[in-house]
Amino acid sequence: MSHTQAGILIEQVVKEVINSLLSTEEGSYEFISKSTLDDMPKLCHMAID
Repeated sequence: MSHTQAGILIEQVVKEVINSLLSTEEGSYEFISKSTLDDMPKLCHMAID
C-alpha cells in the first residue's frame, strides 16, 4: 500500500467514525485540552469536511 493509498484509507475511516459519533443521540462527552495530547504521536492532520 502506498502512502497515498494509506492516506485515503485513513481519511475514509475517520469520516466514517466521525459520522457515526455525530449521529449518536445519547451519551456523555469530555473535551480534552490540547496540552494533554502534546506528548502523543501525531500521525497526520486532516480537515474533515
